[in-house]
Amino acid sequence: MDAHPGALGVGVRLDPKQGALAAGLSKSLLVLTPADAAQVGKLWESVAPPPPPEDKCGVPGKPPCAMPPLAAAITNVDPDPAGARITIAAGTADGVDNGMSGKVTGVKNSSFRTSGCTAQRCNAVVKAAVDDVRSSGEVVIQRK
Repeated sequence: MDAHPGALGVGVRLDPKQGALAAGLSKSLLVLTPADAAQVGKLWESVAPPPPPEDKCGVPGKPPCAMPPLAAAITNVDPDPAGARITIAAGTADGVDNGMSGKVTGVKNSSFRTSGCTAQRCNAVVKAAVDDVRSSGEVVIQRK
């Protein structure tokens, strides 16, 4: 005995030549007008899952994805003729490399470029007062 007695197979296709949607049932054919086909299409879209979002980066043929900014602690501040020389607790292991730009949090005109980066830390010279940089204690780095 069949597992599904009375089951009916259904096939649906869009015939662009006819401008109609045809649903094939075993032993019969249902042809819809273009207006009815549009309504069936809207109904189908409401129950079908949305298509996956298109990747804009990080896949073959697309540019690499930009990494979000990184907040990191300032572990050392020393006076420098240009302002303050800082050591930052972030390095190449965190996606930070030489030449990346950053800013001391809460200190005006405190932009810098990283240098001397290792896996765990980077250095920078900030054109700001040593005391202001020490009181902040944090930087934000724009990673590429």
